[in-house]
Amino acid sequence: MKTTYLYISLLTTLLLVSCKQNEAIVSNKYYELVGNDYSFKSEMGEYEHYFTRDDGFQGIEWRQSGLYTESGKGILNGYTKDNLHESDRSKHFLFNNTSMYEVQLLPYPEQNIFVKQSIGKEAHFKFIDQHAGEVVYDHTLYMPKPLSVDTSRSGISKIPYSKIGAFNINSKIYYNADLNNENGLLVILSYRGDRLSSSLEDIQNNHQNFGQIKKFLFVPKDNGVIVFPDGFFDGLPDGAIFTLHVKRSTYLVFDLGSDTHKLNAGSSFSMSLALKR
Repeated sequence: MKTTYLYISLLTTLLLVSCKQNEAIVSNKYYELVGNDYSFKSEMGEYEHYFTRDDGFQGIEWRQSGLYTESGKGILNGYTKDNLHESDRSKHFLFNNTSMYEVQLLPYPEQNIFVKQSIGKEAHFKFIDQHAGEVVYDHTLYMPKPLSVDTSRSGISKIPYSKIGAFNINSKIYYNADLNNENGLLVILSYRGDRLSSSLEDIQNNHQNFGQIKKFLFVPKDNGVIVFPDGFFDGLPDGAIFTLHVKRSTYLVFDLGSDTHKLNAGSSFSMSLALKR
């Protein structure tokens, strides 16, 4: 009986240590945007591609916003440097063998259904040459699952009569891990000077005169927890209302002749938080 008890105790200890080690996996640096200097982008893993514009692009994304709403929107996008008219261009970009043009003709709820069908699966990208009618490229990419924040475990409490969550500066954010996402997360903090005590006039003045604090954090492993490094919230006072935008994405960048094309499948989640120091 004692042997069994010791075995269970040891196993429990090992599991707790393993969880703590997993939580500690996070980049030890964050980067604050100064002017238009994005030289730090090479430190962002695969999300370096988030900061670049290429000659051609095709992307599918599921966007969600708000901790206390169920709103979401499916986004399809595609362009080439040929500057074709929107309707003509969209006919040549195919997602899961359906042209972007056809999807955009659908009512919004049906567009969302179309995009959500690829979540957690392989999304199929294809581009047809507008002159020869031939397939230019044909690729698949994994489309990561949308983020869902565990507000209780993260210690986030809803501020009455608002859609803002109160967030303690020493807290972590816990969310649903996507074990098939090998690219980690990109976390973007945006702050424009607003506070819980701000009046409407203050907010208008802040947006005109304060500018913006913008910081980027690359979380290498999608393990269900975001651990913020020391100093990440520097510059934000107590009660600061800020936005956290979290991206999960996969990218494929390739050359077509002298042009560079990029494919992107992803999901993103934005939340408004008020900082508690």
